[in-house]
Amino acid sequence: MPFWKRNPDEQRPSRTLWLIKDDPDGKWYCQCPQGIVNAPHHDEHTYPTGGTGWLFTCVRCRKAFMFAKAALIQPSLMDLAARDTPRTRKVMDKHGNVREHVLLATAAEWLARVEPMAAELREGRRYVFFDGRLLEAIHGPVKFKGLWRSHDLADLPHLSDPPLGDLLTDPDYWLAERESSG
Repeated sequence: MPFWKRNPDEQRPSRTLWLIKDDPDGKWYCQCPQGIVNAPHHDEHTYPTGGTGWLFTCVRCRKAFMFAKAALIQPSLMDLAARDTPRTRKVMDKHGNVREHVLLATAAEWLARVEPMAAELREGRRYVFFDGRLLEAIHGPVKFKGLWRSHDLADLPHLSDPPLGDLLTDPDYWLAERESSG
């Protein structure tokens, strides 16, 4: 039974190491007390300049935040997957017709996206999401092939000053490889 429908007297499941919002200044959109991280988007409607390439979203309110920390949470990943699937999104096509796209059809798909990320977690550490990867929020070089492009940066852009940095929201940065290859 999903965690949000359990009887309070029922035995609680063991705790799971997963990501929760780490926003001590309350600067981001999610205002949920715990802010449990949802499975990331990986579809043709993902637009990194709008944040889906570098922000986490809350499983409850679906609002965004930049930093998360690994902590023990009460619902299991399976409970979260069951709550969030099927995940759909309404998209308007070029003719003005609204269609519903299935992003994650089953709990198994949700878990397939999340479990590899969960395996990398270390309790108490702070993390960011960046172009399909979960990265520890520490200063230092960043080099990997992401979903949108290859990254070879002197530091994690999430940690730049100002915090968003220009890079994360720069369409020229995100689209440079796609435009040069297409």
